[in-house]
Formats: sequence, C-alpha cells, structure tokens
Amino acid sequence: MQCQDPDECWRLFKIKFFNVLDKHALIKEFSSRSDHKEWVTTEYLENCNERDDLLRVAQRTGSEDMHQRYKRVRNRYASTL
Repeated sequence: MQCQDPDECWRLFKIKFFNVLDKHALIKEFSSRSDHKEWVTTEYLENCNERDDLLRVAQRTGSEDMHQRYKRVRNRYASTL
C-alpha cells in the first residue's frame, strides 16, 4: 500500500510497528519491595550516602585528609551496625 502523504505514511507505519512489538516483544513487569529489612533505616541510608560522598571526594581530589575523614566515618558507621 502506497500513500502520498508523509504524515499518513508515518502514522500507518507506527501503528503496524507497535502492533508487531505488542505481539512479539516481552513485557517486563516491575514490582516494588515492601518487605525492607528493618535494620535499613532512613538514618542508615543517610549515613551510607555521607560515607559514599566522602569517598568520591577523596578519590576525585586525591587528598589524604579527605581519605582519612572517609575512613573515620566508614569505621564509625561500621561499628554501629
């Protein structure tokens, strides 16, 4: 089937293309976990983020002082678990 109007051709192509996709492509389902571990608290996640931020800064700058700060924070939070 030939069509002269490019917009109409594009519309028909999209319809056929998505029909084929809907028929043959796998559908991926996502679910959220509602059974989080009780020890993973907001405070714990904030501490992990602080630790990770310090590590990134220490790696990016190469500063020995920042690396020492990272290690102190890492050890402090590891000992609280």
